[in-house]
Amino acid sequence: MEPTYLHLDGGRRPAVLGLLYGNRFEQVVVDAELGDAALAKGLRLSSLPREIEGLLHQLASGSSTIFCFGAQTRQSLGKHAEIIQSRVFDAADAIAEAYAARRQGGQLPRLTRAEATSYARALGLTTTRTSSRAVNNRRLRDVREMIRRRGGHAALTGTTKGKWTKLLMANEEECRALQMITRELLLVMPKKQ
Repeated sequence: MEPTYLHLDGGRRPAVLGLLYGNRFEQVVVDAELGDAALAKGLRLSSLPREIEGLLHQLASGSSTIFCFGAQTRQSLGKHAEIIQSRVFDAADAIAEAYAARRQGGQLPRLTRAEATSYARALGLTTTRTSSRAVNNRRLRDVREMIRRRGGHAALTGTTKGKWTKLLMANEEECRALQMITRELLLVMPKKQ
């Protein structure tokens, strides 16, 4: 079975968990304060511990490997990281090493942001330009603040609803980019014809 790719947005206060299983992408909002915003987008609302339980069940069944990218995601998992840390492969260091080896022999650019989408773009696997983690964290902060002030997703301004949509899009793009660069740099998998 193909690996699962995980991306978690929200920093120390996790909010959106993106999971990519092959070509099937799922987003789960793991912050109850954002429940109304999750429902407005047709997303499932859960808790991070419950989702980690599901990932552990998936790992126990031997159905897949789970890849994440970088210390930020591990930090976002917080205390839950200890539960799954030995069972989830953080691809960031291996990807950086493989990229550096290719960069020495070719014309690959030096990266200023170590994010999955940055590597995928540099390798020519995607042209998607996503926002930095800092920008996405600001978007999330703005959405949370306005929900607190106005009482729900329906009362958000168009601009703030747009920030929520862009955050969700960036979360999916990070998962898909992680899948692309993991296949390209780390896994020996047949390319689709």
